[in-house]
Amino acid sequence: MTFKNFLGASTLALALAAPSMAYAADTWKPIGEGKLRDDLLTFWYVFDTYHEFKVEIQESQETPGRYRLVNAYRHFPAHWIEWPADYPNYLIVDASDPQHVYIEKGLAGIISGYDQILMVWSQAADYYLNRYGDFKLADEEGLCGKCVDGIITFPPMTVLVTPYDLPTDGSAPWTGEVPEEGPEVGFSVANAKGMFRLKLPGAPEVDMTAAYGSLSADEQSVSYTLTMEKDVEYALVSVVNGPYSARMEEKVISGEIPSTKITAGGTYSTPYDNDGQHTIIAVPYNKGNAHAPLIYTREWTYKPEWESIGEAEFNEAILGSCEMTSSMNIGKYTYTVQAERLKSNPKMVRIVDPYKEAYPESGRNDCDFTKHHYLTFDITDPNFVRMKMTEDGIGYQIGTFGIIEMWSRADREIELRGKTPEAVKAMGYGGTITNDNVLTFPKDMLLVRWPLVRPPHPTGNDWFWANLDGSFSIKFAANLNMTSAPEVTADPLQAPERIYTLQGIEVKGTPAPGVYIRVKNGKSEKFTL
Repeated sequence: MTFKNFLGASTLALALAAPSMAYAADTWKPIGEGKLRDDLLTFWYVFDTYHEFKVEIQESQETPGRYRLVNAYRHFPAHWIEWPADYPNYLIVDASDPQHVYIEKGLAGIISGYDQILMVWSQAADYYLNRYGDFKLADEEGLCGKCVDGIITFPPMTVLVTPYDLPTDGSAPWTGEVPEEGPEVGFSVANAKGMFRLKLPGAPEVDMTAAYGSLSADEQSVSYTLTMEKDVEYALVSVVNGPYSARMEEKVISGEIPSTKITAGGTYSTPYDNDGQHTIIAVPYNKGNAHAPLIYTREWTYKPEWESIGEAEFNEAILGSCEMTSSMNIGKYTYTVQAERLKSNPKMVRIVDPYKEAYPESGRNDCDFTKHHYLTFDITDPNFVRMKMTEDGIGYQIGTFGIIEMWSRADREIELRGKTPEAVKAMGYGGTITNDNVLTFPKDMLLVRWPLVRPPHPTGNDWFWANLDGSFSIKFAANLNMTSAPEVTADPLQAPERIYTLQGIEVKGTPAPGVYIRVKNGKSEKFTL
């Protein structure tokens, strides 16, 4: 297990004021231990799994189906400091209406920051208790949790979390026993992957797992393997092109999306039509009731346009040497990645998933494994290498900062700002690849951005400089022929002379006095008028 804490660890004071004896309308009866699966702490910390652990559950005697979790995260296996047992915290999950389950404002019983406890709520509760008094809009927006056969789940991005600051004036801390007494604070959205789940005592075991296999010998089908827990009576299974979209499982249940009914785990096949992302939707059934679906999206590349060129040694200096991440204590690492080149143009090369399993800072919950992500380089001119902008991020996130994108300054000047390759090369922005296949960039010539942190700007000024220490490098296999001269379609010696400003803008007509860049006879030089 690995984790990073972006709020700071807490040291809870040993002397706490005694909790107040607040009035509560419910009379709570213990009903035993259930299981709680976390997808809330993943909002702040990087874990390599979605931990599931036992939890003490009580039920309201006045309102059946209304449950209270006592110190909900007491048995969370990856915690570092927990709330003292003498001061229980409470989290109320109201499932009295199984189709409209919500979480009232409460505490999880685990430290989430400096003298702070994790506070939990749900958007459905906010709509129902604070805003509208009914579930009409919550239903339209798909915010409510569901309780099926004692298993309570919530849609992705509908559970709310925030730190609750312990009082410093000696007063008793709020425990969550009476939700309406909780503080009025802002919340952040959690349960990003929809994995947060509460299983009541005696709930059936209906989880499923999936994995894609290989392309058949006749290239007509792709195999996939499904496993079922013991209480899955059957499952409706569909394999669709593309990623998952909201409520797709409902279309499987209704028959809008065709499915296959299976009654046992095993290896199955689906027609092979094309490469790209494909999604398995498997809806498990128990006693005639549909349970939360298995959603498994992965990218197929059985007939790739790119070919492997083996392993490469990656000296990472984008996240590890960036003005944005300088305060995050992100380390610098050298590690091995896979490399590929474009079959139709061997001068386009890329490294595969450099910020996933191989990257020492990554954790399972931070990475997008539904598709591959690449850093792609144009090495047509070994003395002017450009890194293309990542098309869909890098497949890795840091805490709550959202998607990460990367680019080189050389390619940005050409693609975004309209400068010519000759002018940008003269500015010294490009990278180089040596005869022994080591690719480097000058310091400050790589870029990284977080669109959620700094909104995209048409000028490209929303990017942070990276490779601040100039240590970025990729060492490809030495036996590859990567630096031979490219084919030339035109003789640069016959091209007319061009003059550019230092900003890479071509000058038309007679330039005014100043410093310029002249491109002539295939070479560039700086000169003064």
